[in-house]
Amino acid sequence: MAVAAHAGVYTISADDITYVTLSGLKAGSPKTDTTALDVTAFDDGQYNVFIQGLKAGTISLEMNWLPSDAGQVILRSRADDGATFYVKALFDGTNGFKYTLKAFSFSIDAKVADTVMQTTEVKIIAAPSALP
Repeated sequence: MAVAAHAGVYTISADDITYVTLSGLKAGSPKTDTTALDVTAFDDGQYNVFIQGLKAGTISLEMNWLPSDAGQVILRSRADDGATFYVKALFDGTNGFKYTLKAFSFSIDAKVADTVMQTTEVKIIAAPSALP
């Protein structure tokens, strides 16, 4: 059954102990992919045969830029220093995943007479764990 649209909650931590809300968040989009490894032999017929390989994942975080927000300060700091950090993404306010991450891309979109937006692309570096 599909879950109705709900204001999800994303919290962030530099140490996996103390979590703060990531304020101003407009969209959080986790995505995981699995590498498809071709193991086709010549006698396998007309179709390629694949097995699953390694997994990779990213999360795109789009938000209003709030320079003094504690969560955004952690995010910008980790984009700068490359250290590991953690995000709990509760898609319906209760259920979701905890991710171990590293930030590799950070941008600010400042259009004239519009809201300043921040976008950060982060890489998932360990298997997510289900919450609650």
